Amino acid sequence: MAIKLQLPQRKDAEPHYTMLAKACVGAEHSCDNLAFTLRSFARGDTQAKALVAQGIAALETACNMGNLPACGAHFHALPLRALNKQALLDKACISGHAESCAERATKAYSAYTRDLENIALLQSATEDFTTACALGHQIACHTLEHLSKG
Repeated sequence: MAIKLQLPQRKDAEPHYTMLAKACVGAEHSCDNLAFTLRSFARGDTQAKALVAQGIAALETACNMGNLPACGAHFHALPLRALNKQALLDKACISGHAESCAERATKAYSAYTRDLENIALLQSATEDFTTACALGHQIACHTLEHLSKG
């Protein structure tokens, strides 16, 4: 049986958000949890949506200051069709965030599977999987091994 994550009620949202925002500075999984929490709050009332805006701004600031997990979390916290979303993933990968490189590679490979004649997508995916693997991302290394076998 799956355990459902219990998000705080609205009256507790601010302390929960504040705790995750502070933890995000030093713990990557906290950044990911913050992004998840922000996406959940986005479906809430006006107060919750205000927290989302503050949280996204905080993640953007942290990302711009070099907190690479915050860049990845910022990417996930933004709405699906946000204009600068891909730029965040690119910035984090280029700066050496393994998880962002792996995600970028996965997106490129997924696009390649829908357009098998576009070899540039496969090359991009392979380069990003290679970078992520070199940065210690084990799943990227495993995926790269499978790609090398054709």
